[in-house]
Amino acid sequence: MSPASGPRNTRQHSGTRRHSMSRHPASGRLAATALKPTRVLTLGCVFLAAMIALAVRLVYAHTAPDQRLFEDKTLDIKTSKSVIPATRGTITDRSGRVLAISVPSLNVFADPSRITDPLNTARTLTEHLDYDETELFQRFVKDSEYELLARQADVEFGEEILDLGLNGIYARTVPRRDNPNGDCSSLTVVGTVNIDNEGRAGLEKQHEALLAGVAGLMEKEVAADGATIPGGLQQITPAQPGKDLRLTLDRNVQHRTEQILAQAVAKANASTGIALAAIPSTGEIVTMANVERASNGMVQCTRKNWAAVWSYDPGSVMKPITMAAVLKAGDINPATEIVVPEILRIDYTENGKAKVKEFKDPFTHDGSELSVRTILSESSNIGTILLAQEAGEEALYNTVNNFGFGKRSTLDFPLEHSGQLNHVDNWNILSLPTLAIGQGISVTPVQLLQAYSTIANDGIMAPLHLVADDNNGADATSAGTTADSHDKPQPVQITEPQVAKMIQDMLGTVVDDGTGTAASFPGFDVSGKTGTSWQVCDDGYECVDAAGEYVGRYYTATFAGIISNDEGPQLVVVVVIDNPTGPINTGGAIAAPVASQIGEYAVQQLRIQAMSGPSAPARLRAEPAPAPVVDEPSDLEILGN
Repeated sequence: MSPASGPRNTRQHSGTRRHSMSRHPASGRLAATALKPTRVLTLGCVFLAAMIALAVRLVYAHTAPDQRLFEDKTLDIKTSKSVIPATRGTITDRSGRVLAISVPSLNVFADPSRITDPLNTARTLTEHLDYDETELFQRFVKDSEYELLARQADVEFGEEILDLGLNGIYARTVPRRDNPNGDCSSLTVVGTVNIDNEGRAGLEKQHEALLAGVAGLMEKEVAADGATIPGGLQQITPAQPGKDLRLTLDRNVQHRTEQILAQAVAKANASTGIALAAIPSTGEIVTMANVERASNGMVQCTRKNWAAVWSYDPGSVMKPITMAAVLKAGDINPATEIVVPEILRIDYTENGKAKVKEFKDPFTHDGSELSVRTILSESSNIGTILLAQEAGEEALYNTVNNFGFGKRSTLDFPLEHSGQLNHVDNWNILSLPTLAIGQGISVTPVQLLQAYSTIANDGIMAPLHLVADDNNGADATSAGTTADSHDKPQPVQITEPQVAKMIQDMLGTVVDDGTGTAASFPGFDVSGKTGTSWQVCDDGYECVDAAGEYVGRYYTATFAGIISNDEGPQLVVVVVIDNPTGPINTGGAIAAPVASQIGEYAVQQLRIQAMSGPSAPARLRAEPAPAPVVDEPSDLEILGN
């Protein structure tokens, strides 16, 4: 075989396999060996997986926190928690007029760590804030992040500070409690809040759970410089606003009562004045005013609720309560007459020594017979004592106690005084005669209001309250704010309706012809009782000055009255003027005129209808029980002699 035609010598590399490339016979181009379908599918899956991984990475990069924030310890991530204050509920009067409301305000503060020019910042702010430049500068160079500059400032003022554009000066919105009627009017009842917007006195404190609401919370991640981290943790729990509280008070009557009372205290040169008015059928208090003489001698309203926290010896204003015990027996009525001596002496022993206590009347009489009506209208001490002795110790004590004396009222004010009523088991021979005429007992003006409201309501005690009955579950009569209606004190029959009507009738004589004539005013039937009592001072009832010299007695003047129209009693008013030092100091001359002015204004504001006809009709008197037939002198007559 020739070399040209013999077989070609070929070499094959071990372990390898080559795909030969050949030119196409027709075109002469290189032809690629065809790929298998499975290999194409594999390559597609690889590319798709890569694209999905890239997309996931892009989404993660935009939504997840930068891992460097966690790796770089110098960034110091913190969780910031900020309390979102709840808006406090509004307190209104009986007609919806605002007495206390929360409004937006600003706390202006500085962050010294961010103040770039402390001296210039201090100099600029002294033109707007009540601070010395040096003081501000010292605060701005402190190692601190928070310095309060103005608390609860008006929004306009806070924004004025922010508009200065000073680095490191900020403001935070906070609620502020405002009293549109002034810094004093009605606040003895409404009360006040502290700088943290929490109730600290009066109804603001008593109904804190209802008014306060529930604060919210904002949590978020921040860097060391306070900046919010984008995409970091952020969670907000919204605040729940407090509920509103509607009172039984009338804003206008309250304000006018304070004015009238302040004028009376100033005129009598007294120290304190208290006035209350209530609707006897419901127990709704429409005004509770307190004024006092300040250290500068000026008389002004006060935030101290003297009507509830102060007690005193009431004097003759307690005699109608004594009459309730006397008339309840049924054998004595307003027309009953007894012998009333000019002086009543009671012998007793004290520390082994025999003593005599003498009682006298404020008016002259010859020791003849006086009717029960006259005894009350002329305020006879002796006649009242003799009648009380006929009723007995147990009857007198139980009656006084049942009328609410010696215990806190249903108002249950913080620091409310219960007064003092000694239990009958601890009485001595002088306890009955002194209690009968309003001595040896201490009462609060609120207790007097409750007692006279009971008389005016035909012997039914409707519990006093300051919170209207239609409030968000708030108990209208006590400190609780979620009590059900069956938990509230309910009206109670304290004395028989006939007894209450007889007392109302006799109290009308007090105003018509007795010591309380100054309490009357046109269009309404006014009845009531005066009281002029001594208060214990340095040496018993004998008061002395700093040098030990006698300066006279310490008096308190009182009037408690019932205002009626054709439909019966509509309003009860109690006025107390304490420590009058002028020439006139009696309840009839000082307190009764104040009750008249307050009553006349209140019936107009409350739209209480006057009596019909061109003139007030004759007083409707209760039908008296028949006088007992006595064949022999009674114990009263023997004692009277």
